Amino acid sequence: MPPLPTTTRARIESKISVSVLVVAILALAIVVIYSPTSTFPFIKFDDDIYVYNNPQVSHGLTWAGIKWAFQPNASASTYWQPITWISFMLDVEIFGINPAAHHTINWLIHLANAILLYFLFNYSTGKTWESACVSLFFAVHPLNVESVVWIAERKNVLSTFFCIASLLAYYRFTLKGTSGLYLMSLILYSLGLLSKPNLVTLPALLLLLDFWPLHRLNWPILPGPISLSSSKKRLTYFCAQNRWIFLEKIPFLALSLVSVVLTSLAVSKYAKLTVTFQAVPLSLRVENIFTSYVAYLGKLVYPTAPAFLYPFPAEISLWQVIPSALLLGIITTIALINFRKRPWLTMGWCWFLIAMLPVSGIMQVGVWPRMADHFLYLPEIGLLIICAWLLTATTEGLYTKLLPRLFITSAIIIVLTITAAKQIWYWRDSSTLLKQSLAVGGPHPFVLDNIAADLLAENRPLAALPYLHQALALDPKQSFTMAFLGTAYMMLNLQDEAISQFQHALKEAPGYKVAEDNQAYATGKKTHFTEILKSTQAALTATPDSPELLNKLGTAYFYLGQPQNAVDTLRHSLIVRPDNKDAINELGKIYLLYGKTRQSIVFFQDALRIDPDFTEARNNLLSAQKNMPEGREEFENLPGALIFK
Repeated sequence: MPPLPTTTRARIESKISVSVLVVAILALAIVVIYSPTSTFPFIKFDDDIYVYNNPQVSHGLTWAGIKWAFQPNASASTYWQPITWISFMLDVEIFGINPAAHHTINWLIHLANAILLYFLFNYSTGKTWESACVSLFFAVHPLNVESVVWIAERKNVLSTFFCIASLLAYYRFTLKGTSGLYLMSLILYSLGLLSKPNLVTLPALLLLLDFWPLHRLNWPILPGPISLSSSKKRLTYFCAQNRWIFLEKIPFLALSLVSVVLTSLAVSKYAKLTVTFQAVPLSLRVENIFTSYVAYLGKLVYPTAPAFLYPFPAEISLWQVIPSALLLGIITTIALINFRKRPWLTMGWCWFLIAMLPVSGIMQVGVWPRMADHFLYLPEIGLLIICAWLLTATTEGLYTKLLPRLFITSAIIIVLTITAAKQIWYWRDSSTLLKQSLAVGGPHPFVLDNIAADLLAENRPLAALPYLHQALALDPKQSFTMAFLGTAYMMLNLQDEAISQFQHALKEAPGYKVAEDNQAYATGKKTHFTEILKSTQAALTATPDSPELLNKLGTAYFYLGQPQNAVDTLRHSLIVRPDNKDAINELGKIYLLYGKTRQSIVFFQDALRIDPDFTEARNNLLSAQKNMPEGREEFENLPGALIFK
């Protein structure tokens, strides 16, 4: 083979150098943004289902696990996604149940997606600058933080990896025409569907790629005015001229159909996950499509602080729907009109609309949000194509093009990088994520219940009550909320209120084991301490100033939800015996439980001064000091008034 001419060799070396530089910048940007996630723990939303509480995944990569992953009903809470399951198993096999490793794998796949995106459009368009912009915008945009940082969203980044790889193999096939490349594209698409079934729109994306930048589609040019007859002729000509291009998509369409069927079977086995049209009408879902799509465009341009969950609205006013529909209609019209002059605009906008279809909300499963950042991970590529080529178009007429493009692009990337680097910290733990979601997305029973659950786990039932009351007001028939509320009352020793809530929960969800067990426990507790109360009161008639009996009576009052009587009785015990460490410790427990943290610390310290080896008082003191920064006195949340005299 003769050596390449010097100019050709220099041009190739220059392109390689530029590509190496782009890849290096992509890697640097993603490391800067996402490397801190190695310190983040698992969060309790889906990460438990996918990894740390999943017995199949937690055993690593096994034949039994692989067999389980390919079953359509592998999990009651997820879609059919065997490759995603296997990727988690492989992580556990190599790294163990280590959140740092799972986070790192996620952002490494995101980096691979950005690199593949660059090469796909650099090869297919020959436009290095625009291709670099698309990949860099994709790499650093804050909209992608949710998909990358949320371990459970591995399915999103992984399926997109196979999607872009399939498109790249398809592009190579259109150049070479070899069956091996076509088969490779088909296999990669299969792996993508096995990672997340949302990729069913890829055959349409392949047609968009044929339209631009591959320019494979032949368009009819017929003389005369446009009429119904001429339109039919154009359509007939178009189909005839491009029939082989359409036939190429049949195997891809077949795979999409198989994926739809298997996913439907998986979901149909758990009908309770499907949101019915009675619960959320079709008209409301369509209205939400218009408003949410416009909201996505806004977040693309101005990525504000995210919410983990944007509650689906009960209704949407026409003044929101009509302007949104008009705006989308205008953009669509402009995009279609420019299909010859600015094909990148048509292709990018159609990419966005088509890729959004599976997550548009027409069909809803589980806790379906009004919108979600991770829904946009694949569709936003179309919008980023428009942004990159539009940036070039707006600077085309300038005498010096490079400096304005470099300045604008650098400014955009720096702002996006800083914003994304800030937003990852909302995901540093479940509690922070919930509070951020409540502040930005607004109240939703799921969010409120989980905030309350965290507070209950911290032994702060009083602080949990307002969240549970708000959740119950939003969804009065939610058995989980009733069970949480019953647990909060039980922790506050309000046994009657607790039993009532457990009964309500069982009415809405018969056989709900947690409610059954807690109701039995609260009933038994009430019966036990009622008997103690009666026997102690009888004994005190003979010895009314017995410190031991007064302690016992105060404790009985406490566990029967009568804190004021408990405090009065224990204080009487201290009058009889001022060094009664048990009474002092019990007073501290009452004050701590009902939000008077500072006063409780004083009681525990007094008990320890009397007996430095009093282990229970020392443990209670540590618990009080831990709660001190957020100690609250929200007695108005209790049934009835509580005022310590």
